[in-house]
Amino acid sequence: MSDSVIDRDRINTPQIQLEKEARNQLIMMWKFDPTLEDKVFRFSIDGKGCDGFDYACGFDVAHDEDFKVLVEGSEDKYFAFDPFAARYMPFVQLDFKQDFKNNTEGFIVNNLAQADFKGKFWRKDPTKELPLKGQQ
Repeated sequence: MSDSVIDRDRINTPQIQLEKEARNQLIMMWKFDPTLEDKVFRFSIDGKGCDGFDYACGFDVAHDEDFKVLVEGSEDKYFAFDPFAARYMPFVQLDFKQDFKNNTEGFIVNNLAQADFKGKFWRKDPTKELPLKGQQ
């Protein structure tokens, strides 16, 4: 197991482009589902392939190390990113789609910086490595 600790001070808080449908869905869910009252909406990295990272999102408890971004139009609801996700998801778009014809609905996460993290990006540009404490 690694003793490496991510250096949060060298990671910027992610920026979120929140689409209207996603915002409406989130606010409605927080309002009408009491089990979500104290939850944040978390963005996470769920894997990696040649085309870049795979993403996940959903409600979760907040953690001390999280980067938190206030949800537009709310007073106390937050998006959360762990430091790893914050580093590799600097600009995120969140949308919500309902497709009644195909009986599908859900949130859609789009990392607007995805092209920067394809393949073995850290070999081509070491500045994109995860910043660890003690490294410069």
